[in-house]
Amino acid sequence: MKNLFTCLLLITVLSSCAPELYYYTPKVVNGKLEGVLPVKDGKVYYEFSDKIDSAKAEMIFRQARRWGALHLENPNSIFGMSDNKLYDIIGSGSTNSYFITKEEQKSYRAMPFRTEIADYSVIIECNDSKMRVSFGNFKLQKGNIERPTTLAKYQYVKTLEKVENDIFEIYDSLVKLVKEGLN
Repeated sequence: MKNLFTCLLLITVLSSCAPELYYYTPKVVNGKLEGVLPVKDGKVYYEFSDKIDSAKAEMIFRQARRWGALHLENPNSIFGMSDNKLYDIIGSGSTNSYFITKEEQKSYRAMPFRTEIADYSVIIECNDSKMRVSFGNFKLQKGNIERPTTLAKYQYVKTLEKVENDIFEIYDSLVKLVKEGLN
């Protein structure tokens, strides 16, 4: 009976410590979340500006909407939240990619091919010869990107690095399509 009581007590103590052992509280380092994603007003936020020579705002706007229709998960969000007079577009999208290789699985004992979906909002502002793109309101599938609920530090930092790469790829695809469409 004593062994059973001791065993139950040990299981209770270990399970109550588990969240502290496996979950990670992120830190802002030099204005970036874990030194990876830029933080503005306590939230992850990207802002890009690009000069597009001799292009009218309406043409940049048209190409940006085209990009949204081709690249965002829910293109209806772009068409419902775009302003034809101010040439602004608001939409949302998500990234989804694995970040742990088989070699990392062996060394870190992590699940292979773990995926983490990061949702984001995008704002595209079009002016004559200029375009400003902002990404914000990031959320991971399992919690806010600034306060993850289920990721260990290694997994969390890898997720942030992958999200950053995805955002740069998304922005590059937008600029490429806009510039190609204007030529």
